[in-house]
Amino acid sequence: NDGSGGDVSIPTILMHKTWKLENLTATLMNDEPVMMEFIWGLPLEESDLPEGEDLTDFKPHYHLWTSAHDPLMKEHTYEHLKAISEGFGNSVHFSPRFAISNGRQFGCHLHHDKEAEDDPCHHLCTNGGRYCATHFSHVAGKEIIKETLRRICIYETYKDFPQVHKFYDYNIHHLGHCSAPLLYNDTKCIDDAYNV
Repeated sequence: NDGSGGDVSIPTILMHKTWKLENLTATLMNDEPVMMEFIWGLPLEESDLPEGEDLTDFKPHYHLWTSAHDPLMKEHTYEHLKAISEGFGNSVHFSPRFAISNGRQFGCHLHHDKEAEDDPCHHLCTNGGRYCATHFSHVAGKEIIKETLRRICIYETYKDFPQVHKFYDYNIHHLGHCSAPLLYNDTKCIDDAYNV
């Protein structure tokens, strides 16, 4: 050891038994894409920080990986996240990360016909088959994409503390009042959520 052995950390990753290792192996052997992200630790040197930041003004980042129709995200979950965000104040960077599938991976851009209901991508995608999401609880994937883009815009508009509470308030209202399939992208319900 030349003294740099402590510079390397190797994370332990546990996989649920529901994800069979054979599935991962078969996927990799078939040259199919697999996406994973492992992030740990904080930067220890100035060179590890984003340009323009130094260790005295470094703020940790935290992300919320979700979708606009995430069955695990309930009103109370967003209420708790809002309280945590208010507790952190301006001492951390928060950003949501939304699941959007690239329709090119499924060939939706090749045969996407927004008028043909028998098109397999008709209810899943927007923008000529480019952005897609799966159906969930009788909500079309393309409606989930529209809601996802709306949430991204709200976040981008109000991402700085203390205005970020508007992102949480919108999500809390939408989950409580607009999550039913017939109300999911209802203009009046969305307008009410904007005005919370």
